[in-house]
Amino acid sequence: IGEFTLQQLSASSQYNVLTDPITITMTGEDKLLELINERKKGSLTVKMVDNVTGQPIVGAKYTLKGGVINKIIETDENGFLTLDDLPYGNYQLTEYQIPIKYKARNLNLTLTIDTSTEGQQLTYKYDTYFSSLKIHLIDGETGENKKGFSWEVFDENDFSYGVITTNILGVASKADLPIGSYKLKLTEENTQYENNITEIHITLYNENEAFRQLEVNRLRTNFSLQVKDAETDKIIYPSTFELRDSIGNLLKEVTTDADGKVYFYDVVCDTY
Repeated sequence: IGEFTLQQLSASSQYNVLTDPITITMTGEDKLLELINERKKGSLTVKMVDNVTGQPIVGAKYTLKGGVINKIIETDENGFLTLDDLPYGNYQLTEYQIPIKYKARNLNLTLTIDTSTEGQQLTYKYDTYFSSLKIHLIDGETGENKKGFSWEVFDENDFSYGVITTNILGVASKADLPIGSYKLKLTEENTQYENNITEIHITLYNENEAFRQLEVNRLRTNFSLQVKDAETDKIIYPSTFELRDSIGNLLKEVTTDADGKVYFYDVVCDTY
């Protein structure tokens, strides 16, 4: 009979030791004391990434179950799952829903939260569904296939998949691209054409090839010539000129007017 003090000295490895002493007054009757130890808490970092680019996978959902925990968690903008402040123990992490561009892995992981997991990161990689794109480039006026136009292919995260260039058939293509949205940036502007294809946006929705036919239109200009005597600077009239293209085809024959001038209107920019 009397007053006693209990001090817990140790506990199971998964529990915190009670720090405050417990005072008991014994009066001659048996007593049952209920002591409640709180579980230790810890964390674990899990990251989901694209197997090709290493980019984080955003919006992938998983179920987390263990003890009183039963919830759906989702990867953030950096591809991380939040597994913080969890009581020590075993948990089941199961794949629930992933973005449609990725192939399911059907992950079903048993994770242990304890002192060994502090600062630890687990990374899991997902493969994507692949598709392809094709560009057919023609002259908007003549329908002629245009060779030698190049674009660099970037995904939504500005990851480069290289450069594609139109061939003799006016075709540029790229295979083995993950499903998603892409922008094609013209690598060098052609000064003879209107710059209406400097950036092309294409979305690959499924494994079928995405095809886009594009037209380019040549720039046009006006120019004139005036014929004068080299010594006297007097106008020479009449003078006849032939305008031929770079391979010698005759396009137009013109004669100077009374001012010694000839005019060419709406001429396609080229070498003549």
